[in-house]
Amino acid sequence: MRLIIENAQGARLFDIDLPGGPLVGSGRGWRLNDAGTVFVFKSPTPVGGLVRRARVKLPPAKPKRIDIRIDGRGLDLVQAAAAAPARVVALIDPPGARAGRCAETAFPGPPAASCTRKEVALVCR
Repeated sequence: MRLIIENAQGARLFDIDLPGGPLVGSGRGWRLNDAGTVFVFKSPTPVGGLVRRARVKLPPAKPKRIDIRIDGRGLDLVQAAAAAPARVVALIDPPGARAGRCAETAFPGPPAASCTRKEVALVCR
């Protein structure tokens, strides 16, 4: 999975590729829940110096929605929150999302969808 966050001017604040493959032991990889609706990535060392964990959730009641959560360290959240409006791109099958598994959303700011800093998290809704 590739996740990109850009500010209003198109400058990339975050651009990371999480490698594919199954989670084996305490190594790096993905696992899928029994219902087939939640994919979880884990890595003992941060990918790109930032990401240790990611979750992709496909809510059955909302078939056109994808919930993505990235847990990591090292991203300047003050800069990221101040970058509104933001643009978020998620490529589920990089490099080019040839199977059409991608999402792109703009967060133009209140009262519409926006990104805000909450303690140690950047929340975009």
